[in-house]
Amino acid sequence: MAKLKVIGLGALNLDYIYRVTQILGDGEASIEENGEFAGGSAANTTYALARLGIATGFIGAVGDDPEGERLRRELAQAGVNTSGVVVKPGPTGRAVVLTQAAGQRAIYLLPGANSILSWEDINLDLVSHSQYLHLSSFLGNKQRQVQERLITEMAPTVKLSFAPGSVYSAQGWKGLEVFLKRAHVAFLNARELRQLTGREVPSGARHCHELGCDTVVVTLGKGETLTARPGLFLDCYVSQNGKEYFVPQPPVAATVMDTTGAGDAFAAGFLYGLIYGHDVETCARIGGIMARFAIAELGARTRLPTAEQLAARFQEVLGQPLPQPEKTPA
Repeated sequence: MAKLKVIGLGALNLDYIYRVTQILGDGEASIEENGEFAGGSAANTTYALARLGIATGFIGAVGDDPEGERLRRELAQAGVNTSGVVVKPGPTGRAVVLTQAAGQRAIYLLPGANSILSWEDINLDLVSHSQYLHLSSFLGNKQRQVQERLITEMAPTVKLSFAPGSVYSAQGWKGLEVFLKRAHVAFLNARELRQLTGREVPSGARHCHELGCDTVVVTLGKGETLTARPGLFLDCYVSQNGKEYFVPQPPVAATVMDTTGAGDAFAAGFLYGLIYGHDVETCARIGGIMARFAIAELGARTRLPTAEQLAARFQEVLGQPLPQPEKTPA
């Protein structure tokens, strides 16, 4: 079996995104723009890596409807191996997303076929021949149990990339020990880290290390600072092997239309750097540039770049060329 670099596993959704003037608890606000887009956190990351030329595959479930066919087709068109995407009777998963330019979002999920994915649908051989397994959350406990079983039965050579998102992070670390113990790298934003550990950055990252995670990457929103680096606006914080990296926001302002999928794009950029042997600071900067592509238009995947476009934007925003990779993926 041909070896794939990254296998994604998570929910597959059709995103109904509405860009609104304000996200309300009650009242009325106007819709500025809307559209229907392919989505799902791990699927977005897998799609982005395929666009960058990385050999990827995906495992998940869609319904036997036009929406499911669209999701499979768009992954395949990007170069993702979709042999692990199964078709279930009933509707494809859906997400209603309210987003505004300031970065706030509200997401409402209807899991559909995602809630039917079972262990019998998992191609263990496909996963065990990959370099990374990238996991994101499901709403259902049965699907989380499938993921837990997979990471215990897959080959020990496979590195786990874990993006718990708000769904899993809200459950706290005691429910996610099996993931964190196995994780080579975990991707969270600052709010998710607080939900997961009950601690702030960097204390929360250290707790993830205590649980077994090798590398912890915490993305920070516009205007967020850390008490450890007062006055410095950061793109992200990375902790690895007892070392901390505080990666500043680029000097060039980003265009923000929709933050849906920004973290997924960041994870893709970071993994892309790891696969090519870059140091974690370079990986983080690549991730930050990828996120800038994602937020520039409505939809998580609308503006995701090729490798050439990524290199050009890296040069444009950071004023230096993207370093040459230390190795070439086999």
